[in-house]
Amino acid sequence: MELHSGRSLSNAKRLLRKPLHSFLDQNALIRVVGDAPSVRVEDMQRTRPDLIVFGLDNATHDVAEALGLARSVLPNVRFCVLSSYANPDIMQRSIASGADGFVVKDVTPSELDVAFRVLASGSSYVDPRLPALCSNGVRRAATPAPRLAS
Repeated sequence: MELHSGRSLSNAKRLLRKPLHSFLDQNALIRVVGDAPSVRVEDMQRTRPDLIVFGLDNATHDVAEALGLARSVLPNVRFCVLSSYANPDIMQRSIASGADGFVVKDVTPSELDVAFRVLASGSSYVDPRLPALCSNGVRRAATPAPRLAS
């Protein structure tokens, strides 16, 4: 799986990217191909990610715009929103905008690994701490699909 993270970050949040990159680099199935302050056509065409991880903090209008742009360039790209807030409304708006996954940023490394594996398998993932209130078929995932378990 190739991963690209996007979204403008404050200096404090930039600090948190390093541990995330370190964690992702330890997984042989993941190759980080980009890290950008925003989702841009040039970056997506150059890096061709399978999954875009979008940092979100109450700016759900950005999700729809970024997702629309990403899907116009890479129709099959998977899109995961990371939020600081375990807020069902923000989760629902992200999923309604077309995000394939929603994860609260305080997850454990193993939970994040499960989320990315589920998303890479083509399924949707919503942080299990949030109620699955969406009526559009998104399901909570507690474990990876059987073929990913190994």
